Amino acid sequence: MSKVVSQAQKIANQSNAKRSTGPKTQRGKHRSSRNAIKHGLLARETLILEGAAAESAQDFDALLTQLHDDFNPATAIEQMLVERLAASLWRLRRAHRYEAGSIQQAAQDTPEPPPGTDTTESITKQIEETQSELSADRDDLAWAKEHEDLTTQDAYQSIPYAWARIERIHDVKLNAGYTTENKHAEFKATLDHLDLTGPRLRTAVLGALTDQVTDRRNDLTKLAAKREDAKLNDRLRRERHVLLSSIPPDEALDKLVRYENMLDREFHRALTALHRAQRAPKATTPPPSTPA
Repeated sequence: MSKVVSQAQKIANQSNAKRSTGPKTQRGKHRSSRNAIKHGLLARETLILEGAAAESAQDFDALLTQLHDDFNPATAIEQMLVERLAASLWRLRRAHRYEAGSIQQAAQDTPEPPPGTDTTESITKQIEETQSELSADRDDLAWAKEHEDLTTQDAYQSIPYAWARIERIHDVKLNAGYTTENKHAEFKATLDHLDLTGPRLRTAVLGALTDQVTDRRNDLTKLAAKREDAKLNDRLRRERHVLLSSIPPDEALDKLVRYENMLDREFHRALTALHRAQRAPKATTPPPSTPA
């Protein structure tokens, strides 16, 4: 429900308005003078107000307000020059964000290590493969222990570690190429020649499988230590890369330096022009002449 204003109240309000002279203090007058210049033409062209790179109009207003407080422009030209100062400083701030983004991007793009370098990832893969092989070897050993009568086929399936053990124990060099069609027959003939049949064959197979399980365990121990070294090297490599990325890449740095130099020249040109304008004598209106 709207409030009804009496005729007497209207007359009083009009009288008060006529007596009002606006802000009384210098700060109040200066703040009032800025109301019409926020988001001037140059500001609207400088700010990015939409999209992922949108900037804060409030932050720009704060910068412009501070510059108005510092320089107290008195004319339209001075106000325009102050706004040019704000635009240059704002764009310089944007250049600093570009610099920070370039450094962050370069630091994140960790280069691949040289070929053949042991990394945590590559060694972890070796550990997983060795663990899988160890599990299979344990299953083979458990199966062999459960069977008293091992055939030459059983021994043949334990290649290559059964053959390596036979070579080591009997100081012989077996045909490890297995290139012929009757390689199983060759293997059986070798076992017969070494008199590795019956219990002796079982002992050889069990020994070969046991050695293989032991070797796998030793390999895992070595790989675990190797992975710790790789973790350290990976960390040092990343830290070195981050340190080397503390300045933007060459292309970005060249672009940044040229951009900042341009902004620096623009800022100082505007500042010089503002100082010159503020030192220039202001046009004054002569007082009205009084009749003689």
